[in-house]
Amino acid sequence: EADTDPQLVYMIEEFLSGRGDVKVASLFAHDLPIYGFLASLMDEVGFDSFVEGRILTVLVDFQFAHYQEIPTRWTVERWAKGLIQRLLGLTHRQWLYRNAVVHFEGPDGYTHAEHERILSKMQDFLWVDPQDLLPRDRGLLNENFESLGSSPAACELWIAAME
Repeated sequence: EADTDPQLVYMIEEFLSGRGDVKVASLFAHDLPIYGFLASLMDEVGFDSFVEGRILTVLVDFQFAHYQEIPTRWTVERWAKGLIQRLLGLTHRQWLYRNAVVHFEGPDGYTHAEHERILSKMQDFLWVDPQDLLPRDRGLLNENFESLGSSPAACELWIAAME
């Protein structure tokens, strides 16, 4: 869409999909050493810095060289600005998603993370051998878990009793 150098497209896609776990330099080391150099610089800058919009000037230089070879109406400044905007948009959407998962309270007053924590604890306790409990507490494993699971507060009370 922006007449981006196909090798840069591939490099950026791999860098983003690897989320910092993939060294992009290894993808270019043998076939295209000049791109391998750029990839190693990107690896040095790091994934977090890149998605926060800190792009290398040499990346822009590579795109400028590509624009010199093809007929295009794009400027390298417009390309760099667009790349940074997309990266920041990606980071912003991830932040919004995280906030929704961590901080959004449902109608029951519990966040998604709290629901997950409660379910995880319940699953752990479901594997308890009844013989490991005191005789008076063994009835806790005879609860109707389907109805219990409909209320996080009831689940927390059951967890507290099991603990």
